[in-house]
Amino acid sequence: VKGMTSPFAEELLRESQTDEKQRAAIKQLLTTRYRSRNLKDFREKRKVVSSLIRRGFDLSLILDILGDEEADLTSKIFTSFE
Repeated sequence: VKGMTSPFAEELLRESQTDEKQRAAIKQLLTTRYRSRNLKDFREKRKVVSSLIRRGFDLSLILDILGDEEADLTSKIFTSFE
């Protein structure tokens, strides 16, 4: 990448590739393991999101893939566990 130091550019590239791998893995799980789940139902979606988080995926990527970018959903998911 022009104008960037080599280690910095390499780190950005690694992070980008990691995000893309995680996105692909999440999409694969949603179409296989969780395909029978009704993701329009809040409780079902919460279970799927929680399961993906336990598997080590980033919450922001999960919500982005599911189409939920609202901060409100995040607070609902985690306040319901308390």
